[in-house]
Amino acid sequence: ERCTGDRLTITITDAEFNNIGNTDESTEGGSVSLTYCILTCTNSRFISCSTSSTNGGAIYFLNQKEEGKKCTISNCYFKQCHAGQNGGAVFFSQSKHETSDILNCIFESNNAGGTGADLYANGQSISLQNCSFANKDSSIKGPLLVLQNTCQNGFSWSNTITKCTFIYTSG
Repeated sequence: ERCTGDRLTITITDAEFNNIGNTDESTEGGSVSLTYCILTCTNSRFISCSTSSTNGGAIYFLNQKEEGKKCTISNCYFKQCHAGQNGGAVFFSQSKHETSDILNCIFESNNAGGTGADLYANGQSISLQNCSFANKDSSIKGPLLVLQNTCQNGFSWSNTITKCTFIYTSG
C-alpha cells in the first residue's frame, strides 16, 4: 500500500500471516508491502510468506521521500519466508535519515534468491536488539543479514547490533 494523506501510519499487532505468497512480478513484499508509511509491527508471526521474484518475503518497506517515516518491528517471529530477490523475511530501503528498530525478533530458516536471507536493509540506520538469526539451510545464498548503507550529502548512517545471536549450521 502506498501511504498518502491521512494514511501515514500502519500498525500490525498480534497478527499471524501464514502461507501467504505473492506471485505478481510488479509488486514487492510477500504479505506486507508499504511505501512512504510509518510501520509498527508487534507480537506477530510470519510463517512461510513469500514473493516469487521481488524483495521482502514477509515485509517490504520503502521510503525514499519523506522525513519521519520509520519502521519498528518488535517481538515478531519470521520462519521459512522467501524472497525471489533480497530480504528473505524483511526488506527495508530508506534514503531519509531515520533509524528503524528491530527488537526481540526471531528469524528462522528464511532464504532469498539474492542476499540477506533474513534481513536486507539499504540506506538507513538500523538498530537490532535482542534478536536471533538462525538458519540450517545449506542452500541459502549470501549472508543472513545485509546492512548496506550509503553516504548522502556528507551524512552517513550508523547501525547498532546489541545482544543478538547468529546461528548458521549447514546440513
